Amino acid sequence: MLRQFFSTTAAASSSDINHRPNSRKLSRASFVLLRMAAFAGVLVGFSGVTYGQFGSDLFDEFQSNENRTVAFDSEDAPPLQRIDNGATNWRARVGHLAFETFGRDSSITHVELMPMIPLDNAALFTDWRLFVDNHGEIGVNLGLGYRQWIEELDHVVGASVWYDGDNTSTEYFNQVGVSLEMMGDTWDVFTNVYIPVGDDTKDFSVRNTNSRFNAGGTSILFDEVRDRGESMPGVDFEFGFLLPTDFAHEHEVRAYAGWYFFSGDETDDINGAKVRLQGDINQVMTAQVELTDDDEFGTNVIFGGSIVLPGSLSSERPSARRRERHLGRFSQRNYNVIVSREIRTQTGITAVNPSTAAGYSVAQITADGDLPSTSDILLVQAGTSLTSAITLADGQFLLGEKTGQQVVADGFGLIDVPDFSAGTGTPIIDSVAGTAITLASNSRVAGLSVTNATGHGIIGSGISDFTLSDVTVSGSGMDNLFLENVAGPSTLTGLTLGDGTGASFHLDGSTADVTLAGTISNSSGRSLLIENTSADTTVDLRNATVQDSGSGVLISGVVGDVQLNDVTVTGGTGTGIEVTGNSGTVIFNGLTAVSGNTGPGINIHDTVDDAGTTAVVEGQVFFSEVNLAADGQTGLVASNATSLQITNGTVNATNSGAVANISDSLIDVRLRSIFADGGPFAVNIADTTGTFAALGDGSGTAGSGGLIQNTNTAFTTSNAGTVFLQFVDFDQNQHVLSDVGSSRITVAGSNISNTTGGSLTPNMIFVTQNTKGLEISGSNISTGNTIGLFDGTVNTVDSYSYAFANNSLVSDAGDLFRVTSQAGGEDATLALVGTGNLITLNSDNTDAFDVDWNGPSAVSVSGNTLTGVGTSTTGLRFNGASTTALSTVAVQNNDFRFDGAAGTGVNLVAAGPSLLTIGSNTLDFNGQNGVGMSLTLQEAGEVGIFSNLLTDDGSGATAVLFPTIADQSTVTIENNQLLFNSVSLAIDRGIIFQAVETGGTISLGGSINNVINGATTPFQIPNNSSTGGFPVNGAFVP
Repeated sequence: MLRQFFSTTAAASSSDINHRPNSRKLSRASFVLLRMAAFAGVLVGFSGVTYGQFGSDLFDEFQSNENRTVAFDSEDAPPLQRIDNGATNWRARVGHLAFETFGRDSSITHVELMPMIPLDNAALFTDWRLFVDNHGEIGVNLGLGYRQWIEELDHVVGASVWYDGDNTSTEYFNQVGVSLEMMGDTWDVFTNVYIPVGDDTKDFSVRNTNSRFNAGGTSILFDEVRDRGESMPGVDFEFGFLLPTDFAHEHEVRAYAGWYFFSGDETDDINGAKVRLQGDINQVMTAQVELTDDDEFGTNVIFGGSIVLPGSLSSERPSARRRERHLGRFSQRNYNVIVSREIRTQTGITAVNPSTAAGYSVAQITADGDLPSTSDILLVQAGTSLTSAITLADGQFLLGEKTGQQVVADGFGLIDVPDFSAGTGTPIIDSVAGTAITLASNSRVAGLSVTNATGHGIIGSGISDFTLSDVTVSGSGMDNLFLENVAGPSTLTGLTLGDGTGASFHLDGSTADVTLAGTISNSSGRSLLIENTSADTTVDLRNATVQDSGSGVLISGVVGDVQLNDVTVTGGTGTGIEVTGNSGTVIFNGLTAVSGNTGPGINIHDTVDDAGTTAVVEGQVFFSEVNLAADGQTGLVASNATSLQITNGTVNATNSGAVANISDSLIDVRLRSIFADGGPFAVNIADTTGTFAALGDGSGTAGSGGLIQNTNTAFTTSNAGTVFLQFVDFDQNQHVLSDVGSSRITVAGSNISNTTGGSLTPNMIFVTQNTKGLEISGSNISTGNTIGLFDGTVNTVDSYSYAFANNSLVSDAGDLFRVTSQAGGEDATLALVGTGNLITLNSDNTDAFDVDWNGPSAVSVSGNTLTGVGTSTTGLRFNGASTTALSTVAVQNNDFRFDGAAGTGVNLVAAGPSLLTIGSNTLDFNGQNGVGMSLTLQEAGEVGIFSNLLTDDGSGATAVLFPTIADQSTVTIENNQLLFNSVSLAIDRGIIFQAVETGGTISLGGSINNVINGATTPFQIPNNSSTGGFPVNGAFVP
């Protein structure tokens, strides 16, 4: 009845408008306003009738029950508590409206915040609403309004203006609105006006369909289908009253009835009715159910609920003041913009070529006799085999039928190219004498197979803006695809370039970007040849897979950039991948794999850096990951490479092949693992800056960085920058490293075994000269029977640092760590650290640390555990040869055990000034004639000896010996324990100053007692050669 009544009223209004003299059609705005005027009259009449029939009775009932509890509106949070005028307060709620309704096809969840400023019997408020539908699309409502309590009407009257933004239709629509409201204890009236702003008509989708030929088969027709949405201006009205029952009064149950009307320009009007019932569940929860009905959206029922958020202004019902409660009620209006959708179809459209502004002309090619043709599109029948060469004109398309091709229809976008035959299979151009297809500017070739041309398969020379897609080329007598001096961007997609005598893809010269996607392979010639591209040009093959088993990949003389992805070269002749002469950047993304070639796996050489003194390095070559298998060849070769970077990978060289041979280059090569078996070297690096590293697989497992075995010298390096080897094992090599002048060498976490020695002098595992820094750490090393571990010599003045840390070391022949400055290296600076090592010296006359240095030095030997099995083994032998440079030596927290005779903990000679610290060491002598420390100071020095424990079980030991000490030296000795346990007749000596510089005096000090037990001579010093003293067995000496 209600819907019928409003529909009739609206129809009458519409009829009046349509029959007004001299007016065929009113504007949309005028039409809506007239409908609203007609509606206003109905609203007034309906309100009077309704109030006359129901309102007076209800009002009388409420007036006669003033003490009855009155609940708040069911769509509201609890009523506003009484507050001071001018203070800013707020209310908030969260809710859900389930199921679809008119103008919306999904449920929504909403959050609402309503700040307000109460005034005298009035309130200024804003209302901020955010909502999201079940698909994640959002919308907002922003309102600003004013409400006033009218004492005479016993109602709150309010007005507000709104902005609505809504994306729940998947397109964003905007509208503004005006809301009017009258709210009281017994009845309410709400009305809202909605006016779209901005673009009120949008396409949700546009499809071009039903492509077909005209009757003559020479042009293309198609249909367009649009799914269009229109946001609609409209109005709604709602009248409601509190139901007259005790339950309704307690739970504020109200019933509403209303009408809505929305007008469309391109869609049908919406004219509908609605009823709603709402009420309170408790103080913070409300619920509602609403029924709507109209011709556009049909009949719909929605259920809703909301919860007041903590902190909102509220009060208990019994004390609530009526006007403050109504002043704080939430607004009643639509959340979403009302959008009506319509499907429109336009049929029989002629496809227009955007290049000519005329309809596409089509030639249906069924045989060689249909060629040549001047039509825009040469459409080759499916399954056809042609043998004629085809030369395209500018802008001409050569397409295969039934291969899913599309063309651009001007003003409409892509359309399908229709079929015209019952044929099947991709068309073939086969065995053409010479070049099969010659491209032109703006031409296109798609959906074809080109085979066995005696010349090039496809050629493009001096052209621009061409396209190849879904094309297969193989078996050409020259290049399968040859592009020469192309200009303008070129797009090549879905290509399959196979075997051929020349290159599968050959690009020679380009002044514009070229993009290729597909597969490039060749087992005869090269798979890929790119050369002579210009600056600011990118050849993009990131979506192409390159597979070669022929002559490999060559990139030469490129000035622009080249990017590739997943390049595989297997079993080819010559070099797998060669980059030369480029000043541009070449990037190999993904995995680059080369195996079984008769030449190097990768060869980067003679690249060019024309950048001068700028910070940009030109000629860069970058590999994200490599997997190189070199059988009797070298995996990686670089010479005169301006910048080579490899971030990950493995190189495996077998049959005396090499991992890498690098010279005169700038590199940053970081591999996961390296392997080599046999040959003169595994890695050779000379005159190169940057880093070469093998880092392991991240597991921290020994051997995960690779294995080098059976080489003459595993690493031969000279001025090699930084070499970092982690978890790389070495076995059965003559030597591990020979280096001259590199910046830093690091070997960490390695197992080094069965090193035999060979041609290097001295015959050691590691031999270096002028190496600026070297570290051997965390490794297990056995020197073998004929070779020592490390020999480092210096003959140029510089700063040198060596670190030997946390290794397990067994020496069966020769010293472990030997560092020597030679002629020319005077005044070079040394920093040496030996810490945390587990050392066994099995052979005679060997030293754990042997330092012979002529210049400033800082040596620290700490935390080591040493066992001297052989005779005359030494923990630290130090000779400071400079008469002017300071020698700083610290020997601390070591555990030295000497099972052989004549073992020595520290043997030090300092020709110049020295600073010596020997403390907290444990020294055990099981052999005869051991010496804890022998310190010769030829210039004044400072010596501190403290907290050492020496035990002699072998007889004839000397704990502390100063063969000679210079005038003005200072010696502090305290808190040491020197225990001589032997009962033999051999002389055991404690602290012996054998000689003090003639006429000289030294200063002695120490405050903590030294214990010397069982010594034949506990203490000795020449008379009148010292001042001061230190306690021994409770008494100061001398």
